[in-house]
Amino acid sequence: MCRADSFDLPYRCLVPRLVDGLLMGAGRSISTDNPSLLRVMAHTMVVGQGAGTAAAVAAKTGASPRQVSIAAVQAELRRQGGLAETPGGSVTTRECWMKLRLMGLFALLLACGGAVADEAYKPDPNYAPTRNLSRFFAKMREGKPVVVMAMGGSVTEGKSWAAMSAEWLRKQNPGGQIYYVDGAYGGTPPWQTVYRARRDILPHHPDLVFIEYAVNSYDPKPRCWLAEDGIIQQLLSQPQKPEIVFVYVGTKTGQRDLEAVQPVVRHYGFPEVDARAHLQKKIDAGEVKWGDVAGDDIHPNQRGHEIYAEAVTTFLRQESEYKEATPAPPIPAPFKGAELTTATILPISSIKASREWKVTVPPKWTGRFLDEMYATDQTSATMTVTANTTVMGLYLIQTTDSGQIEWSIDGGEAKTLDLWMAWLGHNKEILFVRNFILAEGLPRGDHTLTIKVLPKSSKSEGNWVRIGGICVTNPKPY
Repeated sequence: MCRADSFDLPYRCLVPRLVDGLLMGAGRSISTDNPSLLRVMAHTMVVGQGAGTAAAVAAKTGASPRQVSIAAVQAELRRQGGLAETPGGSVTTRECWMKLRLMGLFALLLACGGAVADEAYKPDPNYAPTRNLSRFFAKMREGKPVVVMAMGGSVTEGKSWAAMSAEWLRKQNPGGQIYYVDGAYGGTPPWQTVYRARRDILPHHPDLVFIEYAVNSYDPKPRCWLAEDGIIQQLLSQPQKPEIVFVYVGTKTGQRDLEAVQPVVRHYGFPEVDARAHLQKKIDAGEVKWGDVAGDDIHPNQRGHEIYAEAVTTFLRQESEYKEATPAPPIPAPFKGAELTTATILPISSIKASREWKVTVPPKWTGRFLDEMYATDQTSATMTVTANTTVMGLYLIQTTDSGQIEWSIDGGEAKTLDLWMAWLGHNKEILFVRNFILAEGLPRGDHTLTIKVLPKSSKSEGNWVRIGGICVTNPKPY
């Protein structure tokens, strides 16, 4: 890594608990409570370099990845210049990225004996969706009010391609009643959204939903599939059964994880729009450069959003040519499982809190998805909640003054959770609303979550704990 702004990454994060002979060499797939910290290119390359080097050392010494000498791996990384402690002057960002790309590839080739198997996900090029937007456009032509919503991350949030696409629908139907609701939230994968869908999405009764998760699907793929099943099943369980369109965006290099999304999309037969491929055609034709359409490696500027919206509206124009509404096909069984079809967030009224907790209004823009919360900075403040659920989690705010808590379920082992995040640094403007899933696969029945605030962490600017709800899979609190 570069000398500046580095942090330690334990080798055990790369070693699966139950599988021998395997290392998790992608930043998004390693074991961590904070996958968003390792989802950007520089960090994934560092993890890949470490895993590739460890594999090469294991192959050379005859040890398994679990038993390889960590000191030997560190020594090899140090020899390559891949540790932040490397002596010498500072390294520019561009030099660091170039060095990591070359070293990561070299280590991977070493580990594989000079040949890398191509196991990349290859979608069916002949896929044809079984669902269409004919019912949505029929309702719109009848002059009935329609609600368009968007779900996704920061590329979709705000005045994005999704809002532009809804505005295009308005212009095509002057006098129509077309309403747009922004349900996207930056930095969140489907695993975060599935719990708040019942509260933040379904009450708007959407008729058309754009979903974009190819960039933020940094959880393990089965987990993404399960969450996407939950989102889709919740949407299609509504009386109006909205039409759903999946939109694929991507980074500067075209990176996105289609395998984390597309198998589920195609299982249900939903239409899809590859907006990033549309942009790439313009780049290849010399019409634009990446610097013309984005301010960083991920987020489009207005011109970039316009090009993404162009891909979406081209699709919408084609769909609008249906003259009559065609019957909706049957809803198939979930692709991965039905565990999250009842996922929701219990309000703070379901929590029994000690007097140190105060009910407050969330700060700044977090109020869009959080109306009220419990907050305290008092050590030993406690709270409990009991629910009939197979999952227990927290819906809370993280920022630079977040503290630590101790939690346990049903009186079991007490565990510590540090709510301060390394990538927040000391940027007081960052407030991040997210889920922390504490336990999954609990036996069906009642379970009690107990929380106690711990003394302040040395890394944080404060000891604040702000909790806006409890994540469960069965909305039956007691």
